[in-house]
Amino acid sequence: MNRFIAPALYSVLISLSFACKKSESFPPQPIITQVSISLNTDVTGTLFIEFTDGDGDLGLNMTNDTLGDFHPDSINGKNLLLGYFERENGVWVRNLTVEESFKFRIERLESRGKNKALQGSIAVDLPIAYFASSPNDTIRYSAILIDRSLNESAEVFTPAVLKP
Repeated sequence: MNRFIAPALYSVLISLSFACKKSESFPPQPIITQVSISLNTDVTGTLFIEFTDGDGDLGLNMTNDTLGDFHPDSINGKNLLLGYFERENGVWVRNLTVEESFKFRIERLESRGKNKALQGSIAVDLPIAYFASSPNDTIRYSAILIDRSLNESAEVFTPAVLKP
């Protein structure tokens, strides 16, 4: 199933697809099993995240989950957090000035049937995926997913990628 949302911040489309598997069970917290990025020469890119969520409470309803803990402007109002890093003199340096732009609100995902476990992928189209003016030529991203029970996945990193 594919769903698209356009967060107000950054005008980014997030494409979500997921599947439930009756024969598999996963831990209740979200787990990122793989994350990668594809860069384009025009500074855009797409980040790909593979995930599982054992209790199926990943994502937020865009109209109902807007109050209290999940208000879009609250600390829990975004459930996909990305970090941006550049390798500077062999050391990864996190760019904290852009991180607010790399927080997203993914739509509620639901599985059908008795097994609520989710397994799927998220593709995030980034209109600015890297900074061409930076003298550093290698970047990577990190990703954290947060479910409605406020369980966080571990921070997972993309492989290092050379800017085009």
